[in-house]
Amino acid sequence: MDAAVYALIGTGVGFAGGLVQKFLDMRTERDKWLRSRRDIVYRDTRLAAGDLATKIAEFVHSTMWFTYSVDESDRTNWKQLTHDYRVESHTLLAAVKGAEVRLAAMDSVLRGVFKPLVVEAINLSERADKAVAALSNDEKKDSHSLLKVNHDALTFITNLPQQIADLLDEKSAVGSD
Repeated sequence: MDAAVYALIGTGVGFAGGLVQKFLDMRTERDKWLRSRRDIVYRDTRLAAGDLATKIAEFVHSTMWFTYSVDESDRTNWKQLTHDYRVESHTLLAAVKGAEVRLAAMDSVLRGVFKPLVVEAINLSERADKAVAALSNDEKKDSHSLLKVNHDALTFITNLPQQIADLLDEKSAVGSD
């Protein structure tokens, strides 16, 4: 074989090696991009989950404050308190449901984790409405049901941070790679 053949073989081997190297570089870059994208999605999902948790807390706090503010012995301000609560609770409920839909669009499994908390927050608000309506309609009725809603809302909001931490523990940022 003469020098031209060796040069041609060397060129072919060099070209093939260059293609293999380029393929490996592209694969490495793609893997970096996928990891970066996964981290961004993870971060955005956690932010959406935190936003939903915050809105749930605001909603339940509003219910708790309303049930605390209603004074059984002074019914003069009930109408205004009830009106203000209804306006605020409808605004907060819309915010909770909006945050829930946003989270569902990002991660349906994580939305499922939060669904019981959303349902409980809504139930507390509905119970508060019913308790005040019952007291408004019957002046002889005691405020036990209203106090129970207040107690349950206080318990819910007190336990909410730990509940959120426990629910998200499996998906903790500390444990992710």
